[in-house]
Amino acid sequence: MKNNPSFTVLIVDDNPNNLRTLFDYLTQNQLTVLVAQGGEDALELISHHLPDLILLDVLMPEMDGFATCRIIKANEHWRDIPVIFISALSDTIDKLKGFQVGGVDYIHKPFQMEEVSERIGIHLNLQRMTKELKKAKELAEMANQGKSDFVAHVSHEIRTPLSGIIGMSELLYHTPLTEKQFKYTEIIKSSALMLMSLLNDILDFSKIEAQKLVLDDVPFDLHQLIDELVDFQALNAYGKHIQFEGLISANVPCKLYGDPLRLRQVLMNLCNNAIKFTEHGEIFLRVNQEELSDTEVKLCFLIKDSGIGLTKEQQDKLFQAYSQAEAFTSRKYGGTGLGLTISKQLVQLMRGNIGVESEKGHGSTFWFTSVFKLQTPLILSHVFSLKPKFPIHVLVLTPFNNQKELFQSYFSAWTIPYTIMNTLLNGIDWLSHSEDISNSIKNVLIIDSSLCNGHEFQTMLTISQTKGIRCIVLMYDAGKELSEIKIPISYLIKPIKPQGLWDCIHGDSFGIQPDSKLTCQQLYENICNNMPKYRILVAEDNVINQTLVLELLQDLCKQDVVIVNNGQDALHVLQTEFFDLVLMDIEMPEMDGFETTKQIRSAKANVINPTIPIIAMTAHALREDRDRCFQSGMNGFITKPIQIRELILEIQRILGHHGQDIQEQFISEEICIGFDKEEFFVHHANKNKIIAQKIIQIFLSNYLNELTSIQTAISRLDAPMVRKEAHRFKGMVSYFSKHIGELAYQLEKAGLQQNIDHASKIFQLLSKEVDELIPHLNHFLNELQLDI
Repeated sequence: MKNNPSFTVLIVDDNPNNLRTLFDYLTQNQLTVLVAQGGEDALELISHHLPDLILLDVLMPEMDGFATCRIIKANEHWRDIPVIFISALSDTIDKLKGFQVGGVDYIHKPFQMEEVSERIGIHLNLQRMTKELKKAKELAEMANQGKSDFVAHVSHEIRTPLSGIIGMSELLYHTPLTEKQFKYTEIIKSSALMLMSLLNDILDFSKIEAQKLVLDDVPFDLHQLIDELVDFQALNAYGKHIQFEGLISANVPCKLYGDPLRLRQVLMNLCNNAIKFTEHGEIFLRVNQEELSDTEVKLCFLIKDSGIGLTKEQQDKLFQAYSQAEAFTSRKYGGTGLGLTISKQLVQLMRGNIGVESEKGHGSTFWFTSVFKLQTPLILSHVFSLKPKFPIHVLVLTPFNNQKELFQSYFSAWTIPYTIMNTLLNGIDWLSHSEDISNSIKNVLIIDSSLCNGHEFQTMLTISQTKGIRCIVLMYDAGKELSEIKIPISYLIKPIKPQGLWDCIHGDSFGIQPDSKLTCQQLYENICNNMPKYRILVAEDNVINQTLVLELLQDLCKQDVVIVNNGQDALHVLQTEFFDLVLMDIEMPEMDGFETTKQIRSAKANVINPTIPIIAMTAHALREDRDRCFQSGMNGFITKPIQIRELILEIQRILGHHGQDIQEQFISEEICIGFDKEEFFVHHANKNKIIAQKIIQIFLSNYLNELTSIQTAISRLDAPMVRKEAHRFKGMVSYFSKHIGELAYQLEKAGLQQNIDHASKIFQLLSKEVDELIPHLNHFLNELQLDI
C-alpha cells in the first residue's frame, strides 16, 4: 500500500484488540484512521467525518455489519464509500450477503496485515482514480459549457450582419434590376443562406454535445408536415430535372404529439442530401407504420434516391461528426459533415434509429424510425377510404418507378382498375388492340409531361379521342412552362397529392396550370398588397436592421411604422401613442427587450395598451432564448436574419388573434350567402387567375381534414381545440364566403366560451353550408382553367 496521508479509513469493530492492531498498522502507513466499536457509533462518525474507506466487522452487538452497510448505502452522500467486511464468518452465503448489501471486499479473520494492507491499497487507488475522473468530468463539463456559451455568442454576432445581407438582397428583388444585377443578387442571397445553414448546424451540434437540446411535445398533423415538405423539396429537385414524390401509407395516423420542427429538420437534411448527390433520376420519400399501440406509433421514414451511392467503408463513417464519404465528395458537393450527425442525435432523442442501404453507383436509401404519441381518437387520412362514385378505368403512362408505386398505392386503396405503362408506344399499342371502351365507364388517361413531345404524343391524342377517353391529364413539374395543345387537356401538378388526384379523375376541375412567369417577387407583392394596414412600433438599435424593417414593412407592405432605438424610448412612445404591434429587439442599450416587455406588461408603466402583441426580433436562436422571450410576456418570436415570408407570417399569426380582426366586420355587414366569385377574384386573388386557382385548389385539398379536426375536437369535448381549429378554418373559408366565415367565427367563440353544445349545433350548420359551397368552387375553377 502506497503511503498517502490524504486518505481517511474508518475501522468498525467491537473487539478492542482488533481495533488497536489495525489502528497501529494503518497509522504507520500515514493514513488518517478513525475507530468505532459499533454500528451506531460508526454512523455518527461518518456524519461528521466522511471517510474514504470503511473496514467493517460483521458480528457486532445491537447493529451488525450488514445492517450498518445497508444504512450507509441508502444515504446518497455516503453510498460511494467502499466497505470492506472483516469477519470470522467464512461461509459462501455470508460472503454473498456482504456483497449484496454493498460491500466491495470480504477478508477472513484471523487476518494477515499484509493482505489487509494490499486490499485497502487497491480500493484507495480506485478511490483516487474515481475522484480524478470526477474532477476531470467537472472540468470537461465546464469547458463544454464555456464552448456552448461561446458558440451561442458568436452565433448572435454573425447573425446580425447576416440579417443585413439577406434582408437587403431580398429588398433588391423589388427594385428595377438588369439581368446581370438580378443574378448577382441571387448569388449574394444564396451564399448568405448557405452560411446561415452552416451556422445553424454548428449551433445544433454544440447544443447536442452539451446535452442541452430538448425536444418539444406538441400536437401536429404529420400529413400536413409531409405534404408541405414534399412541395418544397420537389421544387428544388425539379431545378435539377429530378423527379421527387412522397407517399404516406394508408395506416399512418394524421394527428400526433412530438417535435414537428426537429422531425422536419431530419427530413430536410436527408432530402437535401438526396438532391445534392443525385444528378438525374428520381427521389422518393415514403412513410410507413412499423408498430402501433393504444398510445404510441412507431413510424419509418425512407428517402430513396438514384444518386452516386456509397461503398461499405463510406457507410461505416457516414454518421460521424465532421466526416463525409471522402475528400473528393466534400470538395465537389460542399458541406461540413455535421448534418447526418445531428440527424442521428435527433432521431435517438425521438427514440428511434437511423441507417442507410446503398451501393456505389446505384443510389441510396436512408431510413430512420421515430416514436410519437397518438392524439385521441386515432385519425387516419380520409382519402384512402374514398370509393369511386362511378365506374372508372385509368391508363397511366410514366417512365418513373416512384410514380408507378404511388399510383398503385392510391388506385388499390380506392379499388379503381388501372393500367400502368412506361412509354407512349406501349400505351398506343394497348389502346389500339383493346376492345371498344364502354361509355358506361369513365376512361382517364394520365401522361407524364416528359412523354409529351413528338409524333407519338399526337398519335396518342388522336387515338384517345377515337377510343372514347373522356379525360386526358398531363402531369407537369411545378413551374414548368406548358406546350400548346389544341384539344382540352387538364393538368395535374407534381408532386402528386391523393386529394388532387381523386378530384382529377372524378370531376371537371383538374388542378392548376403552372405559369413560369409568376416569380417569387410577384408572390411576395401579392401577399403584401393584401395585408391589412397596422401601426407597428419597431424597437431596434442596429441601423441596418432598422433600414431593412422600414423598407420591408413601410415601403413594401404599406404599413405605418415607427422606429425607436432602445427600450426606454419604446416605453415613452407607447405611453402616448396607440400601436397594433411591437417588434422588439432583445439586445439594446439602456433597456433590453426582456426588461422593456416586463415594463410594458406592468401597470406601473402606464402604457396605453399593456396587452399589445410583442414579437421578439433577435439573433439569439437557442430554445432557451425563445422560452425566455415567452416567459417575459412576448407573443411571438422570429430570428435574425429577418426574412420577408417569416416576418409577414408571424405578424399575421399574432394579429389574427390580437389585432384588427377582419371577421368582426362580418357581423355588421350584410351577410352574403354562397360564393361571391367577383369578391374573391378581385379582393383576394388580386385579379390573378393563377393565384385564384391555387387558393381554391388548396382549400379543396384541405377542407375535409379541417372539418374532421373540428368534429373530433367537439366529440372529445375539447373546447380549446374547437376554438383553435375553428379559427384556422375561418381563415381558410372566409376567402370564399362571408356567411360561412361568420359561422366559423361563431364556432370559434363557442369554443372560447366552453359551450360545446352550441358549438355542435353551429358545426352542423357550417358543414351543410360548406357542402353547398364546394360545387360553386369547382365550377369557378373549371372556368378559370378554360380561360387560360
